[in-house]
Amino acid sequence: MHVVLLVHSHSIYRAAIRLLLAYELGLRVIEAADTHTALLYLEREQIDLIIQGTDLPDKGELRIIKHAKKYHPDLPVLLLATHHRHRVAEKARRLGVYIVEPEGETSTFLSTIHSFASASVLQKANLVQS
Repeated sequence: MHVVLLVHSHSIYRAAIRLLLAYELGLRVIEAADTHTALLYLEREQIDLIIQGTDLPDKGELRIIKHAKKYHPDLPVLLLATHHRHRVAEKARRLGVYIVEPEGETSTFLSTIHSFASASVLQKANLVQS
């Protein structure tokens, strides 16, 4: 089963995204509301995909991305970008993060997540070239 680390400060958004991912795509979702918790999960769990918002209370969005890229360079990261945090999104893009606008269609959002999760698992299993 693919495992997604979902990092977002708002519990209602985490719950909605978790339900979509679990029921629509059959993904296991681990939730973190802050940078510290996200970094702990990155060290303790086998994560296939990170989905994170740009609104963490400790402003550690880039710390999570840099940690992931340093210790898990093939781990895909999707950033749920909002218009008021465009500077974070631009810096994240330079680190190789895929930016997703959460205002888009649900089916597009789910297709993007499924594609990233599948590619990550296939790379880890050495079934495709990175």
